[in-house]
Amino acid sequence: MNAKDDVEGRKRSANFTVEEKLKLIKCIEENVIILNKKTDATTNKAKEDAWEVLTHNFNSGGVFKRNNTSLKKIWNKLKSDSKVYKAKQRINIVTTGGGPAEVKDDPILEKVLVLIGRGSRPRGCNR
Repeated sequence: MNAKDDVEGRKRSANFTVEEKLKLIKCIEENVIILNKKTDATTNKAKEDAWEVLTHNFNSGGVFKRNNTSLKKIWNKLKSDSKVYKAKQRINIVTTGGGPAEVKDDPILEKVLVLIGRGSRPRGCNR
């Protein structure tokens, strides 16, 4: 079996909807160990267990069943996109010339920025 046969045999899953992305963010808020930057054996095991719980919680009541791999992949994409979004916001602030903002507000990426610690935190939040 060559690589072309493997690609033809796989079925592509549906794109993540806005509701699914918000549900994933909510599930990650409940499993904050996933956001831990430590990579020792104990922490990695705890993270894997948290992803299993998160996947189970995410799939309960959902239209599409998602696996760990796809949830981790979309989370990493959201983190990456949020960093680019934040950088574009900073560039837009210092750009001269005035006019309307070129970067449109994205509430999903704003939530991700708060979770990963790069966004503005709500008032009274002492994390």
